[in-house]
Amino acid sequence: RSLAQVIGLRHLRCFSCAMWRILLCLAMVAGDDDVVVDPAILAEPKNAPQEPMSAEQLRRIHQAVDKNQNGKVSVAEVVDFARHMNKVITSKEVQGILKDLDKDQDGRLSWQEYLDDLHRFHNPPDDADEEMLKEFETRITFEKDKFMAADVDKDHFLSPEEAVFLFLPETHPEVLDVVVNDIMKNKDKDA
Repeated sequence: RSLAQVIGLRHLRCFSCAMWRILLCLAMVAGDDDVVVDPAILAEPKNAPQEPMSAEQLRRIHQAVDKNQNGKVSVAEVVDFARHMNKVITSKEVQGILKDLDKDQDGRLSWQEYLDDLHRFHNPPDDADEEMLKEFETRITFEKDKFMAADVDKDHFLSPEEAVFLFLPETHPEVLDVVVNDIMKNKDKDA
């Protein structure tokens, strides 16, 4: 059964004022061209009563979310759509970071560019003791391991898509493994 059958179309329209608006906001922020959004939906004052969405607005959203085009939106399709929007938004955020780090403006992040940034913001002070210097070197090794895991095509550069993995390790299993292993190593005191 479809969501409309379970809830009833009339209630679905009101329900959509919460759930569908979230998906719409994600789509708008991400600039997803597959989702056509009526800006009036999102321009309502914060405390204004929510008007139900029109049948046409629901149909367009439904088509974008219903990937298998069976006429029903499953929970899995809603989750997939939300994940897709998160990736698109995340990718746009990382592009801003890359713009700052990519000194030669070739559209890729080299290890040297990333290392230079680490040194610029995390370099130990001149009077650092041995322990502090060792911690910094450990941090550099950890960041290099993350960088290498994020470099999916192993070309020693991170594309904008790969840079997402570096800055958001939870988006790639190999980078996440590096982070989890580092946490375990630091927390497991009795080996």
